[in-house]
Amino acid sequence: MLHERAQFDDSTLTFDLARPPLQDVAAGRYHLISKSTPKADKPYTTETTENLHAELGTFLYRLSHPLGEYVIDQAKTLDTPPARVLFNVSQHPTRLHVIERLRGKRGFLTLTRLIIESFEREEYLLFSAIDDQGASLEQETCEKII
Repeated sequence: MLHERAQFDDSTLTFDLARPPLQDVAAGRYHLISKSTPKADKPYTTETTENLHAELGTFLYRLSHPLGEYVIDQAKTLDTPPARVLFNVSQHPTRLHVIERLRGKRGFLTLTRLIIESFEREEYLLFSAIDDQGASLEQETCEKII
């Protein structure tokens, strides 16, 4: 959604937004929170927090940020035709026995967004899958595939 507006650096989980898509979104370096996010080696003070912000960039990119909301809204409008996905479980760092049972099988995997409007709005992503012999997979197994 931002490929023509930003330069991405996958190794540092950052991107430099040169041309913001909205007026209330600032240009600058955005970063994702991750386990590899640098941490100060002493207790957080105003000085260490400022140094951390300087090291990471200016902005934290998250879903609730106006830029995150823009990206999600734009992505929802895209056409999503069926695609073929090939999973190579032999290269996974840990053995997932429930997934290994599926080796050599074919089938369909779908993702559906469920929205419940009641006292509060709730959204869920529901996976469903069926193999070519008609056996369905449990939600938990589908989530492990992804």
